[in-house]
Amino acid sequence: MNSTNREECFGSLRTTNRSQVFRICSTASSALRRVADEIEGKKQGRIHKQDWTPRSDLEFQLGASNVIYMLLDTKGKRFYVGEAVDLVKRLLQPHSSIPDWDLFRYDVLPPELTPYRVALERMLIRDFAAVLKNKKQVPSQEIAGCELANDKVDA
Repeated sequence: MNSTNREECFGSLRTTNRSQVFRICSTASSALRRVADEIEGKKQGRIHKQDWTPRSDLEFQLGASNVIYMLLDTKGKRFYVGEAVDLVKRLLQPHSSIPDWDLFRYDVLPPELTPYRVALERMLIRDFAAVLKNKKQVPSQEIAGCELANDKVDA
């Protein structure tokens, strides 16, 4: 890459805050991990886990597809589990069960788990209902003073 091309590609980074660049790169890590797996020839699918991220960083979630996600309303102490084909598209839609969520995290499932994504979501919701206060009166240990926001909880 010659210096002119380098300037075209990276020149805008000079005007961007370094912590912002780091945040963008680190939140895109699920997509980068999948690319790395492909380059390294890893045949077995892996679940790529993400850390809690502020709602304001949703737009930086590049390639976040086939996911199980969690939303957290830290002020209202509410927690929500969901699934999505496209995380950004799904989280841009209203969530009436937890409208004031401020943090999210997600796990990217490998393609071979796509047929089981909804079943995995249902399992996680039921598991969290066993430890968090919930709307369906599922017997719970009610730990952490947090409430499960999901409306659908399997018996």
